[in-house]
Amino acid sequence: MRCAGMNQAVSRKFIVPEKVGKNQVGVNHRSKELDPSDRPRLLASWLSPNEFRAWDDFVSKYELGTPFHGTAWKLAIERTFSHIRGKIIVLRDRDGQIVAGLPIYRVSSAILGTRLVSAPFATVCDPLVRTKSELQQLMRPVTDLGAQVGAKYTEFRPFRNAAFLSECGLPYSAFYRQHTLSLDAEISELRSNLSRTAVRRLL
Repeated sequence: MRCAGMNQAVSRKFIVPEKVGKNQVGVNHRSKELDPSDRPRLLASWLSPNEFRAWDDFVSKYELGTPFHGTAWKLAIERTFSHIRGKIIVLRDRDGQIVAGLPIYRVSSAILGTRLVSAPFATVCDPLVRTKSELQQLMRPVTDLGAQVGAKYTEFRPFRNAAFLSECGLPYSAFYRQHTLSLDAEISELRSNLSRTAVRRLL
């Protein structure tokens, strides 16, 4: 997979609190209504296992799609960690085609409680949306899921689509860094740019 860019960039974590108290800065999304101009024009639904191939096809063609969005990542996480279970929420057009979506995982801990994360063990995992309206439509079933499982909060790990989450009024933490490296050059050129002190291993 090719990633553009060479410099450090801020990777924000957005937190959706389950409840907003005196000492919390955020929005109670269960009570927040969509703007009249943003009323749903697409249908939101949770994917069933027999629809996973369609989702993987969508992710592979989407500019911001990463392995963290795919069902292989979901399968690996669930096989490795019994306390983590994932779901995928999508938006479909009138023809039934997937036009937007995001993976969301329930992480249960006896110490930390239950939370929703998109996605665990991922450095970044942008919601695959093109507009704020699409994100708002996906947020409603995600927020409902959080209420059903008793999640303390929902955490997103965006990079390119961070602005949409900001526009939705979500509080965020910007104390993270995402490092990317362009792999568009030939192998010989990439090797020549490596530092002599860099650790190199044959896989």
